[in-house]
This record gives sequence, structure tokens and C-alpha cells, in this order.
Amino acid sequence: MSAALKAILNYLNKYPDLLDYERTPLEEALKRITNEVFQEEVQKIKAKLSD
Repeated sequence: MSAALKAILNYLNKYPDLLDYERTPLEEALKRITNEVFQEEVQKIKAKLSD
């Protein structure tokens, strides 16, 4: 499984309300998920570069 997919699944486990389409519109949920995953990947890259 790719790292990005794992990160998305981990995020959904932390915030299951994102899957409740009546409370969170899909577009908003996808924005939040992709932003969170992107930020996590940026932090990993920064950590590798600082080593």
C-alpha cells in the first residue's frame, strides 16, 4: 500500500465524521484529507533534509 494511501486511511480513522456525508460535504472532506496528508509528507521531507 502506498504511503499516501496509508496516510489518508490514518486520517480517516482519526476523523470518521468526514465519512458522514450528511454532516461533512465530500468536497470539504477531500480538501481536509489532502491538506493533512500533504502537510505530513512535507514534514517527512523536511526531517530527511535536516538530517
